[in-house]
Amino acid sequence: MRRSRDAPRIPRASRRMAALDSDLAQLRRRAELQAEASELQQLDTGWPAEARRVLHELRVHQIELEMQNEELRTTREQLEASKARYFDLYDLAPVGYFTLSEEGRILEASLTAAPLLGVARSALSRQPFSRFIVRDDQDIYYLLFRTLFETGEPQTCELRMTKKDGAPFWAWLDAVVALDERGTPGRRIVISDMTERKRGEQNLCKSEERLRYAERLAHVGNWKWDIESTQLTWSDEEFQVFSQPSSSYTPSYEGFFQQVVSQERERVARELSDALVEKRGFSSEVQIIRPDVEVRTIRFVAELQLNEKDMPVGMFGATQHITDIKKHEAQLLQSQKDLRALTARLVDLQESGMRELARELHDDLRQQLAILGIEIFNSASSFCQTVANALQTCPDAVLAGRKIGG
Repeated sequence: MRRSRDAPRIPRASRRMAALDSDLAQLRRRAELQAEASELQQLDTGWPAEARRVLHELRVHQIELEMQNEELRTTREQLEASKARYFDLYDLAPVGYFTLSEEGRILEASLTAAPLLGVARSALSRQPFSRFIVRDDQDIYYLLFRTLFETGEPQTCELRMTKKDGAPFWAWLDAVVALDERGTPGRRIVISDMTERKRGEQNLCKSEERLRYAERLAHVGNWKWDIESTQLTWSDEEFQVFSQPSSSYTPSYEGFFQQVVSQERERVARELSDALVEKRGFSSEVQIIRPDVEVRTIRFVAELQLNEKDMPVGMFGATQHITDIKKHEAQLLQSQKDLRALTARLVDLQESGMRELARELHDDLRQQLAILGIEIFNSASSFCQTVANALQTCPDAVLAGRKIGG
């Protein structure tokens, strides 16, 4: 119930005094009960009433002091234990703790907080916390604490901070409202250095971008099928392979088979079922029908995921659009077939050409030999005629030769 605006407010000091008086009254009653139990056995009934009253007060006071001393000892032990836990939790924590004033100045910092900012712990006192926020992220910081004070609820954000030497780093801030011993509101902040995490996220984003680029170049998409929930997840390129809009289409097991051409659905379902039963991956080629009725050929490879009980729980795979590849393969096969036919034709032409050439050479050789024989014959006849003519013109020389020969 909210306090009426006109109702008088009880000062905080008065409430504390009332609580202290109540505790002292309870302590007094406990001491009196313990003193009365003791006096029943030890107090001499022959003593005057005033003496018994004074003795009773003394014993009650002694018991109160003993109880207070015991409570003080217990409280001190608890404080020591709390202090040790506070040191472990605040100073030895792997994150940085800061306590800020309502104006945003640093009142207290843990041992880990100082190295985060590159400043000695003693030098952080009364420093404006905003001094260590990168200028471009100052609005994030002020919005965080404005929301914190307006709602009173814990707030978080990530922003860039800077060390004393100007080196920036990414930080995650958890902030809550805290009251000091006087009830003045302040802030408590937990800072976690997330530079490595941001660097990992950036590297992951770059890797994912390279993967998307490679998938676009190779026309390869990837997918994941959760067998228990039947949820199917596609990459961006997988949507392109199936020509489905990523903004409105929800992939599903049933939707996949609806795009498979009817004559191949049974085969693909059987291959998938065999892989699940035999707990292995598989690969296949299948034709699908796009929403624009174009028929595509795809090749997919899948690996099975098993749980600790060796039961299938998921499947990961990659899908490649190979329609153009299949067309090129068909063209290559046709080209090879045409080449073999052409080669056979060339061999036939070569063989028939050789036979024709041999026949032509044979006929030509016979003709040349005949001509040569005629020329030789004509030459011999001419020689004989020449010798005969010479003998007729020189008879004396012939006679003389005969004599010599005789």
